[in-house]
Amino acid sequence: MEDKWSRSPYFRIEEVRAGVFAAIATPGMGAWSNSGIVDLGGVTLVVDSCASPGAASDLLSAAVTLTGRSPSYVVLTHGHWDHILGAEVFARAHIIATESTRATMLDSEVSLRREDLDSGFAQHLRELREQQERQTDQRIVQALDIEILENQELLKNLKAARLHHPEVTFAERLLLHGSQRSVEVLCYGGGHSGGDAFVYLPSDSVAFMGDLVASRRHAWVGSGSISAWYSILERFSRLDTDTIVPGHGNVTRGQAVAETMQYLLKVQEAASVCMQRGDNPMEFAKSIPAPFKGWGSGHVYEWNISHLTSVAHGA
Repeated sequence: MEDKWSRSPYFRIEEVRAGVFAAIATPGMGAWSNSGIVDLGGVTLVVDSCASPGAASDLLSAAVTLTGRSPSYVVLTHGHWDHILGAEVFARAHIIATESTRATMLDSEVSLRREDLDSGFAQHLRELREQQERQTDQRIVQALDIEILENQELLKNLKAARLHHPEVTFAERLLLHGSQRSVEVLCYGGGHSGGDAFVYLPSDSVAFMGDLVASRRHAWVGSGSISAWYSILERFSRLDTDTIVPGHGNVTRGQAVAETMQYLLKVQEAASVCMQRGDNPMEFAKSIPAPFKGWGSGHVYEWNISHLTSVAHGA
C-alpha cells in the first residue's frame, strides 16, 4: 500500500544522509516551512512541525514509515506560526524549544483567543494584494500569489488551533543521543526571532537551521536583530557543516551561510540609503540589488526596507 506521506500535497521527502531526511514544503499548500526527520537509532527526532495539522499528520506518517517508530522528540526552531502550528499532532512526543520560543507560543495562544483574528488577517491580505498590484516583476507577483495562499491556509488552521507548548526548554545547548548518532540542539541567541534554535548533526556535517539561513531567498528581518543574526551566523560558520536544511527553500550547502550574512548587511545598507535620500521605501524597494534580484520571495525585500526605515524613524 502506498504510504500517505509519499503522495502528500504538503511536502516532498529528500534523504540528505542515511537516516536523515528533509521534508521540503510545497509552496502554497499549507505546510509553509520545511521540517526534518532524524533517526538517532532507537529514537526518532522531528525538526519543526509545519503550519498546519494536516501537514504535520503527513510528517508524522513519514517519520513512522522512514524510521520505524513514532517520534520521541520534536524540536521547534523558533516561535513563528509556520513552524509550530502542527505540534499538536505530536502529542506523544516531547516538544523541545528555547525558553524564548515557549514564551512566544504562550503569547500566541492569547492572540488566538482575540476576536480580531479575522479582521487582522483580512487587513494583512489586503496589504499583500496592494503590494502585488504595485509589482511589474512577474516573479514577485507569483511569490505574492504563494504568500496569499499560505496566509489563507494559515487562517483556516488558526481558527481550530490548539498549541502544544514545549515541555522541555533549554538556554544554549541540549544533547540528544541514540545508538547511531547524537545531535546538538543549539541556540546562539535571537536573530531572526527572540531565540533561534538549530539542530546540528556533527557526525554527518548536517544542520537544520530554521529561518537563520536562507536558501537563495530573501530573509525576513522584521521580528529580529540584523546585528545579532549576523553574529549568530558568524559563530555558526565555525562549525563543520557541509549540508544545510533551511526553514524555507531547497537543501543547500555551506555557502548559503555567507550568502545570508551578505544579504543581511546589504539590506541594512539599502535601508540606510533609502532614508538618506528620503525615498519612499516601497518605490525604493522596486530596485532589488543584482546579487539578490533572482532570489525567491522577492516581495520580502520591500517588507525589509519598509520595516528597517520605520524602525530607524522610531515608528
